[in-house]
Amino acid sequence: MPLYFVYAPDAPNRIENRLKVRAEHFAGFGALIKSGNAVWGQGIVDTDAETHKGGAERAADFDQVQHLNGSGLLYRFDTIEEAWERVKADVYWTGDVWDKDKVVVREMIGIPADATLKIAQ
Repeated sequence: MPLYFVYAPDAPNRIENRLKVRAEHFAGFGALIKSGNAVWGQGIVDTDAETHKGGAERAADFDQVQHLNGSGLLYRFDTIEEAWERVKADVYWTGDVWDKDKVVVREMIGIPADATLKIAQ
């Protein structure tokens, strides 16, 4: 089954919307993991934030959650249309968190099995 990468940047000033529906997003994503349609997902941190430094250099008081500005996801569906349907069913889409004009869904090339992400062809 094909693997799709989703890049879903947040619309400007949407952190409050994101936090309101975050638990619902996690529940829906958890169900996708169990079904095998989601492989991985992670929030994206605004690396342009003044206080952001990566890794060990990060300021002790840097709050990653407050600087979330998007999502990266790996989905498994038979078609890209199904992947898009799932994106559009996500509460981050319906709750106006993601910038709908900038969300990208792309098929990834076939890769060997990866035990870390549990990706298998």
